[in-house]
Amino acid sequence: MTRPVQDIILQDYTLDILLLNPNSRAVTKAVITFDAPAVIGATSVSLTAAASTTIKAGTSLSFAAPSAPTDRQQVLFTADATITATAASFAVAPLKKAIADSSVGDFVVGTVPLFGIQTMDKTNQETQVDTTNFQSGAGTEMAIVRNARTLNISGIVKAGDLAYVNIIKRVSDNSAFLNREIYAIATLPDGEKFEGATKLMGLNEPANQNEIKKYTFNLTFQGDSFIWTPGYYAAA
Repeated sequence: MTRPVQDIILQDYTLDILLLNPNSRAVTKAVITFDAPAVIGATSVSLTAAASTTIKAGTSLSFAAPSAPTDRQQVLFTADATITATAASFAVAPLKKAIADSSVGDFVVGTVPLFGIQTMDKTNQETQVDTTNFQSGAGTEMAIVRNARTLNISGIVKAGDLAYVNIIKRVSDNSAFLNREIYAIATLPDGEKFEGATKLMGLNEPANQNEIKKYTFNLTFQGDSFIWTPGYYAAA
């Protein structure tokens, strides 16, 4: 499904998700490579992949040159793309930075974008244990044993949104899919990115909705099961 250009340009947050198999966090990644450099403002890019790979409109990929892996640029596809070993041109939202030839990005095969995101707020949750000898009387010392990152997401349901209907709603409302984990790749406007297995909790769809259907839910990346990538201009 081709997504209206206006929706893509206005959406600074991107969330690409995949329903994981039961009791497994395994995913397949395809490496997408720039076949030619791209300049600021370009609305098409030339790409290749070792094996045929289909990417849905609205998907966001992060690319970096091998010589500068921390200097990333986000590429947002504005139309469905099937990328093969033969270089071809694909439509993208205007680039905010130039991208060097041979830059690469990982695509998690099977992920689909969630449309209509309005806000994506993050919170950190730390699990701590008391390391004090209780008989010492020396006070309390705490050690952080794990961290969790939660994204509080809100938005408007878009017609034909496969991510919302087939994954978000299914995990929340279908008993056969309850507690199934989701693989999520969340990118904030400054390029900060969270990627990994998540739990979806607290889907809320207000009952008094009329013409516009809204949603809110939480995604929690647990412990060390996620990869954190700093913003575009953060130091290596």
